[in-house]
Parts: sequence; structure tokens; C-alpha cells
Amino acid sequence: MKALQVPFLKSDYLKLVLVGMLGVVLIVIGSFMSGSGKATIPDDHRILAELREYQNILAKQLEEVVSAVQGAGKVHVSIALERGPETVYVTNTTLSRNSQSESTSQGQTRQTITESETSQVVTGRISGSGDSLIPEKVIAPKISGCVVVAEGASDPRVKTNIYRAVQVLLDIPIYKIEVLPMQGGK
Repeated sequence: MKALQVPFLKSDYLKLVLVGMLGVVLIVIGSFMSGSGKATIPDDHRILAELREYQNILAKQLEEVVSAVQGAGKVHVSIALERGPETVYVTNTTLSRNSQSESTSQGQTRQTITESETSQVVTGRISGSGDSLIPEKVIAPKISGCVVVAEGASDPRVKTNIYRAVQVLLDIPIYKIEVLPMQGGK
């Protein structure tokens, strides 16, 4: 009876597989230790810090306005953001239209219209740095909800006025707002 020979179990193949695996491991380790991976982490932290600051400033401004509502009393506000700011970049858009007519021997005419649109993001040099994308506008973070806790929220009239104020100030639908009475409130 012959022994079963598997070609990939030969020592030459095993050495080749081990060298390949070592190469993959070195590439993965190198990508973690390279500077490009480190540069994105502080940017992410900076963006998150800016979002938290925006959220806190918005909440404080809303607290000031709502606390000025007659009967509201002491107020605490919490705002939830659905997503962060979105940057729209300048694009160069080209629209091309091609029209072609054919006539058959029976006198029929067929017309074919082809339209294509291509967009390319515009880059430029800003303040001596390399080429970078040119922002057209920045869309503010989208608010997903707001909770207002107020001393006077037990009174239906005060609660209604708070709902209206928050709805107008944040420009969000009323179902995304919750007004609750404060513990130990009036």
C-alpha cells in the first residue's frame, strides 16, 4: 500500500507558505506603525470634540431661551445629533448630449439621444500647502432629538410653550422633542 502524498505538505511548500505568512504579518504590523494611521486618529478625536462642543453650546443657548419662558423655571436641555457636519466640495460638471437620426428604406425615422454627465472634484492650493479639495459649503450637523427637563413642565400651558419654542429654535418636528417635568418641580 502506497502512502498518500499531498504536494503541499512537502518541506519546500511549507517553507514557501511560512515565508508568505511572515510577509503578510510584517505588512500588517508596518501599517499599524506607519504615520498615516496615527494622523487619522487625532483628526477623528478633534472632530468629535468639536461636535461635542457644538452640541453643548446649542444646549446652553436653548436652556437660556427656554428658561425665559414664563413658568418654565430651572431648565436642563440635552440634544442628540444624528450625524456630524457634512462638507460639500466644488465640482466641475460636464454634460454632453448626442442626437442621432436614422431613416429606414420604408420611410421610418428613428432618433437616438444619448446624454452623459461627468463630475470631477476641483482641487487647488490653499495657503502654501499641497493640492487639496476646495469646500463649497458646510452643512451643519443634523439634530435627531431634544429632551427638555423643566421645573414648570407639569403645567400643560408651560409645556406647550416649551414645545413650540424648541420646535422653532431647532427646526425639528415636534415628535423629536420631549418635555418632562423636573424632579421636585412645581
